[in-house]
Amino acid sequence: MKKEITLEDLAVMIGKGFNETTDRFNKIEKRMTGLESEMVKMNKRMDRVESEMKGIRTDLKGKANLTDLLNLERRVNKLEASLQMA
Repeated sequence: MKKEITLEDLAVMIGKGFNETTDRFNKIEKRMTGLESEMVKMNKRMDRVESEMKGIRTDLKGKANLTDLLNLERRVNKLEASLQMA
């Protein structure tokens, strides 16, 4: 024989459904909070990487200029040496 569902039974089922949905949303929210935290950490690391890259670029520009100066010095020395021989 089939049991009839009372309003109270229906209310309990609906309540369970809401509780399950709330639990799922809470789990999702917890995961999202964890993801946000990881994103903040990643952004901080990216900021450090960008800062270090700027420093490297500055160093490379300085070294490129130093290389140019060393090449010019070598060329001037060659010219001076050739002028002294002449």
